[in-house]
Amino acid sequence: MIKNKLTLYIFIALLAGVIAGYVYNVTVVKPYNDKLTAAESSIKLLDNQIVSIKDTTAANYKALKTLRAANVKIRKENDSIREDKLEGFAILSEIFLRLIKMIVAPLVFTTLVVGVAKVGDISAVGRIGGKTMLWFITATLISLLLYAIG
Repeated sequence: MIKNKLTLYIFIALLAGVIAGYVYNVTVVKPYNDKLTAAESSIKLLDNQIVSIKDTTAANYKALKTLRAANVKIRKENDSIREDKLEGFAILSEIFLRLIKMIVAPLVFTTLVVGVAKVGDISAVGRIGGKTMLWFITATLISLLLYAIG
């Protein structure tokens, strides 16, 4: 029997998330990815053909440029549609990452405080406790400074 069911639930949720993402990708996003891939390969092919034409006033050159512009438009439209379809997942992932960032500092701080408090008497901890807290506060300030700059 599993003692910690929370771990099991987390793994089940991770697996369900992977499966849901795959199904969503295959059913909703794949047609737009296929159109993007086709447009990209067509644009590369047209670019190679355009470079090989010496006379830029020829009708063939203008037709290739028009065809390339149409493929660029198809690529932009499908990229925009795909991004709209994925916007909800981007919001969810941003919320999740911000929640993780929000909980890390208090978790580390309380772990250090509890660890120092388990020793018992603060005079017994002495310089080690002070150095530990100094290192933690310094590292926290540096990481917050780097986060604010970046």
